[in-house]
Amino acid sequence: MAFQVFSEGMVLRDSGLRLEKLLGRGGQAEVWRCADLRIPGRTVAAKLLAVPMVERSRTSFKQERHRMEREIEHNARVIHDNVVRIYSPIAEILDNDFLVTGFVMELSPWGDSTATLDIRQRSFQGTLSQYMRDSMPFALNFLVQLARGLRAIQQHDLVHSDIKPANILCFPMDGPPYVRLKLTDFGMTTLAGEPSDGAYGGTPPYMPPEQAGGEGVSSCIQRKPRRSIARVRRGT
Repeated sequence: MAFQVFSEGMVLRDSGLRLEKLLGRGGQAEVWRCADLRIPGRTVAAKLLAVPMVERSRTSFKQERHRMEREIEHNARVIHDNVVRIYSPIAEILDNDFLVTGFVMELSPWGDSTATLDIRQRSFQGTLSQYMRDSMPFALNFLVQLARGLRAIQQHDLVHSDIKPANILCFPMDGPPYVRLKLTDFGMTTLAGEPSDGAYGGTPPYMPPEQAGGEGVSSCIQRKPRRSIARVRRGT
């Protein structure tokens, strides 16, 4: 059950954030654009999960909190130009009613790879897919960027498990190809060799056969990156 706790203008005092705009929802968590009240002029993104204090011991909420903590741990391991950076965790009590957990991360001014990009250096406005069709060298560069991000994740014995257009954020660059791609959302990331209970997350059109067939993360860690890139390329 999701609770509508957050709203525009709300201040998370312990975290020093003012919520400005809802960017998206997934499961029971929400992603907000926020003003960082501790660093004037800085805008960040925050992924937030609110749990009622009276129900925080329920198994379902414990699982959501554990998943959030694991996402923070896994994402923080990977420091790479093509992986979204986490700044700090969030943990505070809101009005004595809700336990808020989550984390602060860098904000993309454009959004994910399905959003409209405004690339002034090329006088271009459109989606990443349209931009890739406009320039083959740039298209190849973007595929290399994704491969590097996935490789960095794999080098930490992690399988992202949910590579899709919505989990690829676009950031402006000063020089060609003028767009930097960064992988985000480690919510379903698993460790290679991690014991499985038989349940697998992910988005079906972008899942490798090993993952969809329940073979586990160990069997697909070597083969998943190139299949993920191929599926994302077709889906953008």
